Amino acid sequence: MAILSKIRENTILVLVVISLGIALFVMMDMQGGNQGGAVRPAMGEVGDRSVDRNEFERTLSAVFSGGDPFQNRDQLWNFYLSEGVILNESEAIGLEVSEQELQQLTFGPNYSPVIRRNFGNPQTGQVDPAQLAPIQEIVEQGDRAIQDAIDQRQLGPSFRDFWKYQNREIVAQRTQEKLSAMVSRALYAPSWQAQEVANNQVNTRNLAYVQIPFDEIDNADVSVSDAEIDAYIAENRSLYVRPEEQRVLNYLVFDVFPSVQDSADLRTQMLGEKAEFESADSDSSFVLTRNGTIDANTLPRAQLSDVIADELLENMEVGQVYGPYVEGTAYKLTKLLEREVLAETANSRHILISTQPQPGQPAITMDEAQSRADSLARVLRNGGDWDVLAAEFSSDPGSKDKGGLYEDTTPGSFVPAYDNILFRTGNIGQIYTAETQFGVHVIEVLSRSAETAPRVKTATVVEPIIPSNNTEEQVRQRAQGFLAEHGSDMESLREAADNTPDLSIQRSEAMTINGYSIANLGIGQEVRDMVCFAFSARTGEVSDRLYVFANTEEFYNDKYVIAAQGDVYPAGLATAASLRDDLTPVVANRLKGDMIASQIGQAGSLAALAQQFSVEIDTLSGVSMATPSLPNIGTEPKVLAAAFSVATQQLSSPVIGNNGVYVLQPLTELSNNSSGNLPGARTQINSTARTAANNALLSALRQNSTITDDRADADCQ
Repeated sequence: MAILSKIRENTILVLVVISLGIALFVMMDMQGGNQGGAVRPAMGEVGDRSVDRNEFERTLSAVFSGGDPFQNRDQLWNFYLSEGVILNESEAIGLEVSEQELQQLTFGPNYSPVIRRNFGNPQTGQVDPAQLAPIQEIVEQGDRAIQDAIDQRQLGPSFRDFWKYQNREIVAQRTQEKLSAMVSRALYAPSWQAQEVANNQVNTRNLAYVQIPFDEIDNADVSVSDAEIDAYIAENRSLYVRPEEQRVLNYLVFDVFPSVQDSADLRTQMLGEKAEFESADSDSSFVLTRNGTIDANTLPRAQLSDVIADELLENMEVGQVYGPYVEGTAYKLTKLLEREVLAETANSRHILISTQPQPGQPAITMDEAQSRADSLARVLRNGGDWDVLAAEFSSDPGSKDKGGLYEDTTPGSFVPAYDNILFRTGNIGQIYTAETQFGVHVIEVLSRSAETAPRVKTATVVEPIIPSNNTEEQVRQRAQGFLAEHGSDMESLREAADNTPDLSIQRSEAMTINGYSIANLGIGQEVRDMVCFAFSARTGEVSDRLYVFANTEEFYNDKYVIAAQGDVYPAGLATAASLRDDLTPVVANRLKGDMIASQIGQAGSLAALAQQFSVEIDTLSGVSMATPSLPNIGTEPKVLAAAFSVATQQLSSPVIGNNGVYVLQPLTELSNNSSGNLPGARTQINSTARTAANNALLSALRQNSTITDDRADADCQ
């Protein structure tokens, strides 16, 4: 009571202290960034544009309803980046998409590719204005009408976010088109360049050459140093600059496989089900409750499993169950439901009276269709012309223009009612009618092949051979014990794995902090967690947890993984250490090329070179500077350059190309013709340059933008 009295006496002081505490808390959160687990509301910036985390998540939920969640997030993030760099650039130069233009791009007549994707016919890509009209009416009435439509379930609950995102896509796509048009139209081939290209197209030369493959030098005779790889990287630096830090994971996989006991237990279970299957009152119910299948039609040998084809076709009785037998990674029980011998093919013709709406005609009832079919059947029995009647009355586009004819049909190709008449119950030359889900068919059986074949219909129960819970637990305990005993650092882990026959350290590809995929492990939250660990750990550190990977089809854990932090590749120009595996073959070929070139020396002729290296002399005819790829050689720019710089009948110096070392001998003089096709050359240059500019524009804008990516703040706390 005394304490409460003191508080009442000093109310103002208490309020001041509370207010000060709240203020300090807010300031700490603002200044502390992500320290202590707080996640910034902005997940990134593109220039001055901030990507709000909450808005991003709402859009993600509205736009993506399926697929892999990590790929969806990455796709949406890339849109935000593209939109940001496009709008930053367009706003700087006063380029925009007006409300009126957005209206036309959304509701026509100039539909955006985004609208064609979201509302177009999947086959034709055409947009039906009637489909968009109700949405347009609601949207144009404003927020209240949209909310009413959502409440009345005319629109989905996430319509607002979906529509907002769609508008952003349309604006970004259209703005990019305008930017691309401005850039590409600014590119122009001057007359001197067009004339040179035109001349190069008509000036040709014939060549003889030898190609000495790099394999002439054994790999063991070449040693590639880090300095040589670094030199190659420096020469091609544009290909090997990392825009952000990358890291590599080393990991050890403990696979979970079914044991011999697991397989034996499952076989015993299946043996218990076999008698129940044979005596089942309802095969369909029995199979349905066990995720099995029943054939829709009888099947020939070619469509049966080789494991049981002979048993089904020759030995088993109808109603008998074969198995359990192993096929693939499962045990199976197969019951023979029916066996019959049918003609291998048959010919027929038919007229379909459809009960579905036809162009310009309303749907009709099945009774009306049957009445029309009966009338047509009577006319046909009395000598009516199939060609005329099928063309006028049939709704089957596959046969109506052929008098209703179908030839060489195999059993099971048509719906059951048609199939039964064609192969089982119908007499040749007779006309029948049959109801199906499509309407009523008028059918004439024309002929059946003399060749027959046995066919069977089966029901099959399948049980995958998967590890038991006990087997899973044994593998988990082994992995956990291995981690506890050898997980102090990477070297200890590697040494222990090297001394264990069924284990080996694997290495991931280089990944950024937002990576979510490892080639041998797939995509998923566990991979994402491993990447987060890699970017928080010191080199060689081993994670103190097991990563568990599930088989999503059979619902068991099929891998337990120990992860260790591996190499760190900083942003900037790559080093030999990070690219040795990729570049060693390339640099080795360059070294081999130098060695081969030194062996060539002062060869007097191509014949001498061919004999020295046991290769053939080849020729090229009509080669021009405009030839993109040389026959039997491929793309070899250095070879092409040498072909037009060496005097006729002279040998070139060795040319170290992409696929070997070449020595050339021009056989003819350059024609030195002057082409008059200046417009064609200019069009070609413009087209090539403009296409390249359009393809590279977005990438160039990204490279020249200041982008902050804080997505990992939420994942890797």
